[in-house]
Amino acid sequence: MDGNTAEPALRVLEIPPDRQYATLDEAEQSIDEFTSSRGYAVTRQRSDKNLDGEIYRVYLRCDRGGEYVEKTDDRKRNRTTRLIE
Repeated sequence: MDGNTAEPALRVLEIPPDRQYATLDEAEQSIDEFTSSRGYAVTRQRSDKNLDGEIYRVYLRCDRGGEYVEKTDDRKRNRTTRLIE
């Protein structure tokens, strides 16, 4: 059995404090300061807008979240060119 089949180790990350903010920018700045000092980030996954185009809901996601996908070595880079002779 080789060492490549082991699952990655799980790390428990401290979450930002639960509080309310006056603006979305204030919330994102506070969360960014909190998470960057702990070695991870929280980013916008998506946001919903009303008919006037105003954001009314933002979905945040940890940059460490998601399903682990093992990379394989048999992928080949597409090296075609767009040059015209």
